[in-house]
Amino acid sequence: MQSTTHLKMNNSTPKYLYKYRPINKHTLNMILSNEAHFSLPKDFNDPFDCNIIPELIYTEQEVEAFISSQRLRPGAEAFQKELQDLQSDPTGTLDKHFRDSVNNVRKGVRIFCLSEANDNVMMYSHYADSHRGLCIEFQVQNDPFFELLNCVSYPEKIPQVHPFDGDKFRTQAEIVDFEIRTKSISWSYEKEWRIIKQEPDPSFYNFGPNVLTALIFGFQTPQEDRFLVEDIVRDRKPSIQLKEAVKIEKSFNLEIRPCNIQQNRLTSRSS
Repeated sequence: MQSTTHLKMNNSTPKYLYKYRPINKHTLNMILSNEAHFSLPKDFNDPFDCNIIPELIYTEQEVEAFISSQRLRPGAEAFQKELQDLQSDPTGTLDKHFRDSVNNVRKGVRIFCLSEANDNVMMYSHYADSHRGLCIEFQVQNDPFFELLNCVSYPEKIPQVHPFDGDKFRTQAEIVDFEIRTKSISWSYEKEWRIIKQEPDPSFYNFGPNVLTALIFGFQTPQEDRFLVEDIVRDRKPSIQLKEAVKIEKSFNLEIRPCNIQQNRLTSRSS
């Protein structure tokens, strides 16, 4: 069941976020049904995405203090083998613990990826069918859909992580946050934000009717696909703006402009 906790907006939260998509039945269903598909991390195109084994930073004294604190806990006798392994081989034991945690993260969450940018040439190329698809505009608001919305960080190196938090291991929530919000700096052009659902199923979640506010056609989107999308959204309430990405002359950039589908229809019929 989806939580009713609402997004805590702050000055760094974008007003709009964008999803680059090909024009297919899944995209059209998203537009018609206000329903978004959340992906499993194993299906991402970056092999390091949600699959980072951090560099663990600790001292021998911290390991001994952790083991001592665990032996004083009720029911500690059930974990004697694990504590012995940690004492005899801290590097191997901690590495296995975090690898197991990473695998649990990859199996236990679904993610919806968004971008701050609506005019990124590479994003249209990679995710919007080589500029033949579209870019969906989402207005970020206090809708349950946006709970657990976080920006992705792009460090140059794998971050260092301390495995202990006092007398406990780092919590699963902390590991989830680290794994899901960290990508290589080579992906920083995506300016990515992610909505995270900490459950492997279901894969579809609804957003409010006012969340989807515009559709931006790629500059190579065929006319017939533009007409199809316009027909689908014509009677949608509330209405959706139709825009298009246009190449700027003597530049490597795109400009987002209003799109007059009706005028395009008339031009197409008269030609």
